[in-house]
Amino acid sequence: MCKPQSEIPVLMLFDDGSDPDIKKHFLKLKEDYPDLANYLLVNTTEYPVVAKSFHLSEKSTLVATISGKEYWRHSGDFTIELVKRKIAVPETIC
Repeated sequence: MCKPQSEIPVLMLFDDGSDPDIKKHFLKLKEDYPDLANYLLVNTTEYPVVAKSFHLSEKSTLVATISGKEYWRHSGDFTIELVKRKIAVPETIC
C-alpha cells in the first residue's frame, strides 16, 4: 500500500571529483534552494562502497530519495530547472 509523503527529499550527488563544475553546480543548487531538499555530496573515490551500494555506472550521478527509497536518478550534467521539476515531493511513494 502506498502512503502519502510529506518528508523533504534527500538529494545526493555521487561524484569522483573529475568534473569540478558539476560539484559547483550542486553546491549552487544547495545554496539557492535550501528548502528543496536535504543535500548530500558523496565523493565516490573516498567512499566507493557507498557508491557501489547504489549501483552507479556513471562518474557523476544525482539520486533523490524519500524515506530511503530512490525515486529519481540522473547521470551527468544537470540544470537547476530539471532538478526542481524532478525532485518535487511526489504524492505517493510505493
